[in-house]
Amino acid sequence: MPRKRNRQIRGNRQNILDCYNRSNEWVRQAGDMWYPNAHYTAIEVGELAGYTGDNALVVGAGMISATSPQRDWLLNVQDAKLIARGHEAPSQYGANQLKAEQIRDGEHPLAVLGGIKVVPFFLAIVDPRGEDAIPVIDRHAGAVYLGESMTDKQQSKLSNVGVNTRIVHAYRLIAEQLNLHVHQLQ
Repeated sequence: MPRKRNRQIRGNRQNILDCYNRSNEWVRQAGDMWYPNAHYTAIEVGELAGYTGDNALVVGAGMISATSPQRDWLLNVQDAKLIARGHEAPSQYGANQLKAEQIRDGEHPLAVLGGIKVVPFFLAIVDPRGEDAIPVIDRHAGAVYLGESMTDKQQSKLSNVGVNTRIVHAYRLIAEQLNLHVHQLQ
């Protein structure tokens, strides 16, 4: 019996290409620098938690990643900084606050973090131009793939392995076609 394709989100890679082609130079430059800027923000968060060098980067990226689900970037960073300083982030879910605290207190982020969005986000912040990088399939990347804003139900499907794999593949194909790193495309 043939395997049924997972079509819970009906998008395609052409939507990614169309979105890129509609973007102007300023948007492309901002996209090119988003993960490198996040990299330096992570170092700042790690330093606030008392770490230096590569440890500051890893801890900061882990804390930012732990506090990232369902958060806009500026609020995400604000939460990570609060936790780095030893405060609670009142808007964080209990589990995410706890993960950020565990990372701040010395546990390695990859031993604490989980999920098909959070781990690639951590890796992208640590190494924005890493080889064989995994695109971060969040609600923004999902909406681009879909070609329109996502409903809450559609957003919940992004954690489905089949859906995520299909979208990751589409981003990689378009990045290769455009001769861009996948994180530049995102």
